[in-house]
Formats: sequence, C-alpha cells, structure tokens
Amino acid sequence: LLAGLILWPLAEGQAQDFGVSVTPNREEVYVRIAPTLGQEVIGALHWGEVVPVTGRTGNRQWYRINFYGQEGWVGAEVVTVIGNPEGLPLGAPAVAPFDLGDGPRAGPSNYHGPATIRLPESGIRFRAGPSEAYFMIDNVPRYEVLSATGRSPDNAWLQVNFRGVLGWIGNLGPTFIEWQVGDISLLPEWGVVADGPPVNQPVIGPWASRDAIMTAMLLHIDLSVERLNLISGVWSTIERGGTRVCSFGIGAPQPYIPRERDLNAYPELDPVIAALNQGLEETGRAIELWEEWCDLQAQGMSDPARVQAGLQAVRNARAGYDSARSQIWGLGLVATATPIPPAMTPAVPVATTTAGASLPDLMAFGLAGNRVIFSGQFAHPELACSWQGFGGQVTGLNGEPLVGYTIRVEGVTDSSLVQTTVSGAATVYGPSGWEIKVADAPNTFVYRVTLYQNNRRVSDPKLVSFPGDCGRNLAILNFNQLTPLG
Repeated sequence: LLAGLILWPLAEGQAQDFGVSVTPNREEVYVRIAPTLGQEVIGALHWGEVVPVTGRTGNRQWYRINFYGQEGWVGAEVVTVIGNPEGLPLGAPAVAPFDLGDGPRAGPSNYHGPATIRLPESGIRFRAGPSEAYFMIDNVPRYEVLSATGRSPDNAWLQVNFRGVLGWIGNLGPTFIEWQVGDISLLPEWGVVADGPPVNQPVIGPWASRDAIMTAMLLHIDLSVERLNLISGVWSTIERGGTRVCSFGIGAPQPYIPRERDLNAYPELDPVIAALNQGLEETGRAIELWEEWCDLQAQGMSDPARVQAGLQAVRNARAGYDSARSQIWGLGLVATATPIPPAMTPAVPVATTTAGASLPDLMAFGLAGNRVIFSGQFAHPELACSWQGFGGQVTGLNGEPLVGYTIRVEGVTDSSLVQTTVSGAATVYGPSGWEIKVADAPNTFVYRVTLYQNNRRVSDPKLVSFPGDCGRNLAILNFNQLTPLG
C-alpha cells in the first residue's frame, strides 16, 4: 500500500482456513518474505505462538503462514505442524515474473476481464506475481478503475490490467476494493498470460519498443542472477563438505518466451534470447541436480560426479546471463555520445559503452541488502517535493568509505538524461556520499544506476522505478564492495 501501510489479504474473512497451523519447535523462528534462506526477514515466531498455514512448497520444506495479517514463510524443520498439510495449496513465489509454464502472468497486455474494480480509498502495490515476494511493478493510485482478469485459488490475490499491464494486487476487502462490474466468481484461477514480461513502468504498454524489450530482458537477467547466486552458494557449500543444505527450496525458472511479433520485428534479439534461455535452463539444471543430491543424502549416499555437474551448470548459467547482458549493451541500449548536462554535484566524465565493447569481468560491488531504499528527500528541505533524485554511499570490503568512484544515472524512460557524480561529493549521506537530482517533481520514470572506478564498470546496472510520491522522492543506493578489485 502507499505510504508504507502494510495490509495484506490474509486478514480475517479474506484467506481460506485450511485447518493447519504451525508453532516453533525452538525459542525463535525467522519468518521470511519468500521460501529461501537469505530472503528478507519480516519478523519472528517465538516459542508457544501458533499461526495458521495457508500454503506450502512442493518439496514440503517451507510453509506459507498468516503472520498476523502479513504473508510469510517458515522452514519445515523449525516448526511443528498441527493438522494435515497434504491439502494445502502449492505455490512458492519467485524473483521472476509469475509463470505457470505457458508464459508470464504479469506484463503488457490488451486483455480486459469479466469484472471491474475501483480503489475507493487508497493505492495498492502492483506486483509481478501473487505474493509480496514478487517485485513491485508500480503503485496503483487511489480512485483507479481496473479490469479484473484473474484470481488466486484462495481469492487472496487478484490479477488486474493496470493501464495496459497485467499484474497482481492483494484482495484487501471492501475498504480498499470496490466491485463495480461482476464479482470474483467470474475470474479464472491464475488469470491469463501476458504478451511479455513486465518492466517497472506500466506506461510502456503492449507495443513496447526494442529498447523497452531489452530493458525487460535486462531486468529478467538481474532477477534470474539472484536465483543463480542462491544455488551457486548451495553448491559451493556442498563442495566444501557442508550437509545442511536441504532444508529449503529454490523454485526453478521458466524459459523466456517473447511475443511472436517482437521476434519478427527484432531478429537481432534472437541470440540475446538464446543466451538468456541458456542461463535459465542451466540454472534449472543446477537446481534439479541439487534436489537429486538431497535425495541421495537422505538415503545415506553420495555422488561426487553430481556435485561437479552442479558446479558446471552454475558456470554455464552464469556464462549465458553474462553473454545476454553483454549483447544487450552491444546493441546500443546505453546511449553513446550523449552530452552530460550540469549536475547538482561535481561531475566527471565517464566512458560510455559502445557497440562491440567488452564489459569488465568483475562486478565487485552490490547494493547493501540487495535493495533500493525510498524515502523523502532530506538534503534540500527548502525544495520539499520539488526534487527527485538518488543518493547513497560507496563502502569497501570492511565498510570503509571509498571516495572518488563515479556513479552514473541514465534515464530509461527519458533516454536523453545522463548524469554522473563522484562518491564523497555529498557528505550529507556520509563520508563517501553522493547525490544526483533527476527531476523537479516526483515521477514514475525508470532509471539505470551504475558504479564505475577509473572508467571501468564495477557494478551491474541497477534499474530503479520511482513510486511517484513526495514521501519517497529519494532513492538511496548504498554500493558495498563484495569482492576485491582485480
């Protein structure tokens, strides 16, 4: 919900009661946003607490719970189940757009469903799948009228068409959702397939340009690499002799299937799609081999060859993603020879990526907590809402401030915008602070933020879409060093 209000569809009268509960079998159990270790912790269950269960993963290693009105996940080995979990619905959220195998259930589409709803009082977060764990595409503002196109089997989530893009919102009840035409019984379970994957900017619509398609694929790569990093860590632990790596699940990715008209219009994207699908296929193979390894472990058996095959699948997947990303940049998604306009903070030139140029092998920096933090801007109180931009810090392996690194912000929605600054130029954010203004008022445009050192790119590009409100017109990106610079 807008303004940070957390209300989810598991409140009283909304979610189905399956007669199953869980209680911790130890002093404290973490509740996570998705059924994988490493995902954000939203709270903890303590000894003696009992909460209802609303779903489970296919491997029975995680349970979805009603965590006092918010959806969360707990591991099966750290809770005691009360009731029979066999009748629980399956479904584990992923970091990629929701997909049942026949295509994404979020993304551009002209389809309109049999029912119409209106948001009478407040906006709602619009997500790529029916769970809080799916990334947010946008905020749907209050008073918006939406075509309802589908629902989850427990009626807790609705698929809607928001200005030409399919996505999912929580079914939050009559205070937040007003049925104008039809009702929920008319909607098909799991909704309909979109024409392509979503981009964090709904105004792109169903007739996306080549740049918008490549931007969507870049987002798909970034999200898929997160899943690959999880399974890579699992195989690395196994290689070192670790055994406690079978207590959670990682959903396998689905292939990237673009619209036929896009394939016909942009044949130069064929090798990009092939490389992306290589990454997705090999990621799935690494996950499948891990599940087989866990089955053997449960039987007291081992298979060193399977371990090596899993590690090789991880390497193959990473090569596919890297190839797809390099080809996208080579096709000119990043504008070249674009003049750099004056910035609010000192700017230095930075080399642009040109067609055919090779990218650095080492992406040594990532975002703190792997997330962008939105807040109201505080560095320029006199401007209040007449300001939108980015800020943050750059820190080293031991948390030390790193000064002199170049931060580059490019407009995806507005490709003419290219601005740079250096870390240490805006100490209001810290000793290695930086800041870049991109607009005189809040908007929902998409931007790309990248970190450079000595004209070499040392972070993956981060795609950021602003929510479009004054209370969150500052996007904070704190770059942390993850590996030594070669």
